Amino acid sequence: GRAGCTWVVLSWFRGGCDYDGSRNGNPCTGRGRIVNNSTNTSEQAEPKPASLTPMYEYIIRAMNREGRQVLETVRAVSAEEAVTQMKMRGFSDIQLETSDFETIFQAETQGRVSAEDRLKLRHPTDLQRFMFHLKCNLRGLSPLVALGLAVVGARRIMGLTPNFWDIAAVVLVILPVFFALRTTRRLNSIREVQVAYVRGDFDTVLAIADRSAKRGASPATAAWAAYWKSKVFTRRGRVAEAIQQVEARGMIAGISPVAVEVHRALVFQTAKRYDDAIDVYRALTVSAPKDSVGWMGLTELLAIHRGDAVEARRCFEQLMSLTLSVNIRPMVELLEGYVLMAESRFAEARPRLEAPLRGFEQLEVHQPLYAFAIASLLGHLAIACQYTGDQGLALKHARRALPMLELHQIEPLASRCKAEIPGLV
Repeated sequence: GRAGCTWVVLSWFRGGCDYDGSRNGNPCTGRGRIVNNSTNTSEQAEPKPASLTPMYEYIIRAMNREGRQVLETVRAVSAEEAVTQMKMRGFSDIQLETSDFETIFQAETQGRVSAEDRLKLRHPTDLQRFMFHLKCNLRGLSPLVALGLAVVGARRIMGLTPNFWDIAAVVLVILPVFFALRTTRRLNSIREVQVAYVRGDFDTVLAIADRSAKRGASPATAAWAAYWKSKVFTRRGRVAEAIQQVEARGMIAGISPVAVEVHRALVFQTAKRYDDAIDVYRALTVSAPKDSVGWMGLTELLAIHRGDAVEARRCFEQLMSLTLSVNIRPMVELLEGYVLMAESRFAEARPRLEAPLRGFEQLEVHQPLYAFAIASLLGHLAIACQYTGDQGLALKHARRALPMLELHQIEPLASRCKAEIPGLV
């Protein structure tokens, strides 16, 4: 009977305190308790309102009227509106910390993670992730931890012989550590699946996605699994099945409609259906003109895959007219380099491509998918070096980029490097 009661208590807290992970963040309530993930499949399938202008949470660092720097979370339809709200409230020295691109993919974590924690956990180490979840569990389970400590202390003071109640009290005390370790281990699958995808091990990617979907039935986990299945299906030429995964992800509560459309565009882009991807991004620039996501995707496709320098420049200038966050500036600088390459202004493009390289290499440690951005960057940088007379550096960059470009069939960049850089083949 005692064992049965203990199992019931542990099972209840396992359901209420364990979070099995999403690709975007670590949801936690304001009180610090890990968000409960429902296992009701009918709840997951419930469609959400089809609006392309939902409200998002933006993190802004600014100076208040007292001259003190504060970190504020603002709900708005775009980054530009969020900054405008801060100005109207009398803040100065406003600095946007999260971009439109970041917020639309973190819509399901809104209201659950503090601004400070969201910034700290952008690219967390295993230790940082563990300490975050330990802190959350300690807050959420503090009454039980206090009860366990009180029972152990009282029984020791009374000189009672250790028995079942001491064991139960110790279990209550270590519950936060157990749940933090369990959650951290599950979240490691986020990095594992990225490493497998970068290596081209698509069977492992599907296995991890299926395992995660079966193990945790939360909406965030279902969306994460659908995202990776769509990427593998696209690489294997099963575009129709990939689009089905995109549609399924769009029906999950908490997933931004804009994120779903970006996901659809990425499927088309990976399948080399560039006209379809461009159409999706153009539609986004019409339905959500103040979101930077559509303009970024459109600029990249027009500059790299269509070579339309005039239209790419127009889209880039529109992007620069928007309010951009600090963390997105390296990507914007890279896009400008791509536009300059399309304009055959290689000398000007080269420093724009070199500037974000170091930052991307650091991010790759925590987010292996940055390997794609690095390979594309190095391929274009190699061509820029070749046309500015630095053939040795061009060959060095091209040799580093070519294995990834060929493995993932990133064209026309791979063919262009082999054709325009002597000695590469």
